[in-house]
Amino acid sequence: MIDETNLNLAIAIYQTITAILFCITTRKRRDLFFWSIGVIFAAFGAIIVFFQIIDPVFRLIGNSLYIVAALIYVGSVIYEYYNKFIKTSKDKQERQKKIRRQVLVLCLGLFLVIIAILFLAIFSILNAIVIVQLILLIPLWLVNVMLLQIHLKEQTTMHLFMFLVMFVASGSLINTILASYNINGAWELSYALNFVYITFFLATGLAARIELKIIKSEERYREAYNLAEFYKDLFAHDIGNILQYMRSSIDLIRILESESVNSPQIQQTLDILNEQVIRGSMIVSNIKQLSSLKESKLDLYKINVQETVSEAIKYIRSNFINKKIEFLISPISEDFFIKGNHLFLEVVKNIFVNAIRFNKSPLIKIWITISRISKKNRDYLQIEFKDNGIGISDCLKEDLFKDPLNRKAEVTGIGLGLSLIYEVLETYNAEIWVEDRIKGDPSQGSNFIIQIEEEPVKE
Repeated sequence: MIDETNLNLAIAIYQTITAILFCITTRKRRDLFFWSIGVIFAAFGAIIVFFQIIDPVFRLIGNSLYIVAALIYVGSVIYEYYNKFIKTSKDKQERQKKIRRQVLVLCLGLFLVIIAILFLAIFSILNAIVIVQLILLIPLWLVNVMLLQIHLKEQTTMHLFMFLVMFVASGSLINTILASYNINGAWELSYALNFVYITFFLATGLAARIELKIIKSEERYREAYNLAEFYKDLFAHDIGNILQYMRSSIDLIRILESESVNSPQIQQTLDILNEQVIRGSMIVSNIKQLSSLKESKLDLYKINVQETVSEAIKYIRSNFINKKIEFLISPISEDFFIKGNHLFLEVVKNIFVNAIRFNKSPLIKIWITISRISKKNRDYLQIEFKDNGIGISDCLKEDLFKDPLNRKAEVTGIGLGLSLIYEVLETYNAEIWVEDRIKGDPSQGSNFIIQIEEEPVKE
């Protein structure tokens, strides 16, 4: 027969290892936080029970910690049950029905415990410790029913092991009560159930960790699928428009050539074709840049904002030769720096291209204003891009720079450029939003505002 001291030592070591591993899992599974607190109390309880070889009072203290751990488990299960079943019930009658069902289960457990207490009292074999243990069986009975319902709803291995943990814990408590009356085999079975209980707890932590990896993997695949669908729809929309413009322009040129007409319309049509070619190349470039952002994390380094803006202006002037575009930069002489990378140029280029595309004025004006602001006790740059285009209606402004996958259908038609702007600035921890150039009048043009932390000129 194995010595009780050695059994208590083995349980203390096993429980401590389980507590450590479970707490490591909890770092990534915050929903198991209260369970980890409970398992810590149980580990301390197991360690203190071992020291009963010094003084029997340690066993009483250790068992008290076991009771605290059990109550924490009970509270955690009730809280989860409330969130999954009662809180989510929109129908008041359905909510009351679920509450009544659990009250009925609780009353049944209470009835069984009262019967047990009366039975033991009749034979004068009742003591305070047994009464506490019997009372503890009531919430354990309740959470077993709750965990079974949660498992049937969620169908997760973790919840199955949680149910087994509480079920075995209930059995262990019953055997502890029986062992106190020297029932044959109860003592051995109680220790065996303790080892099974700890094993199921360890399995719960491992299952939670595996499920977390599966959930993250599913989220990545779902995000990749949604992103592919988003790009497919958006790409089809933009390319379809470009091809339609080009086809119409080619048909118009053929008509004018057949009529031997030397008209400014031919030049205008060629300009349209040129713009659509530029637009198509921008789409291809944006898709490449978006893919690179999704595939790997790009390094950030100090870049000069004015130089980037100047480079973007050169790109616009070389590609929109026949457009009358005026850029007004303020201030001109001072240098401003941010932490970014080569993709900031793509952000500025896309803002400029949108300002030109959605502009019907004979003279396109784009104002670039850079100023310093204080935010969160840090120095930030506020970069404003104003234009005299057709503007953006108020109903679209709110969703314009949300995650591309969550935008409204009418917003997604604006193109891949905004998706790139959103993704790039998110990696910079920068903010962007759009306002009216003239407050209260969207038809007078837009003002795209970027706020990003400033990098000092000298490090």
